[in-house]
Amino acid sequence: MLCGLKNGILTAFFYSFLTTFLYPFLTAFLYPFLYPFLTTFLYPFLYPFLTAFLYPFLYPLLHALIHVPGFHTRPIF
Repeated sequence: MLCGLKNGILTAFFYSFLTTFLYPFLTAFLYPFLYPFLTTFLYPFLYPFLTAFLYPFLYPLLHALIHVPGFHTRPIF
């Protein structure tokens, strides 16, 4: 039983290390190879859906930035 617990803890640490430290490097190396695929196939199909879902949440902010005088110079807090 302790062996399984130890293996589970080691596995958790391994995956946390993997995702924390190696993920940025993996994506940095893989992105140039994935970029043509993403721009050719994925983005043209996903872009309308992403904008359709995000626009209602962004609209109040965009409206305030454009139409409310001094909105962009006000402090956040």
